[in-house]
Amino acid sequence: MKLSTYTGTDPQGRTHEVHIREGRLFTRVLECDSCGLRTDATFSARARVEDHLRTHEVETSERVVHLARIALAVIIAVVVTFYIVAAVSNQ
Repeated sequence: MKLSTYTGTDPQGRTHEVHIREGRLFTRVLECDSCGLRTDATFSARARVEDHLRTHEVETSERVVHLARIALAVIIAVVVTFYIVAAVSNQ
């Protein structure tokens, strides 16, 4: 599942995107559309993305959090709340 995308523009006006996806266990997978880089990050995926964008001479980047991740969190919260209310009602 795609978690977030970082986008930035280099001095020549080209747009670069790096996607962070869920990997195995506690890892994240970084994928760069510009150069084809695909690597795992266990810690500080955001810092690794920023460092990689600097190799493309991108100074500032913009983060987009994908709605699927937020929707999943909301669904889990609703289900947990439902079970708590049901458990309290049965007592």
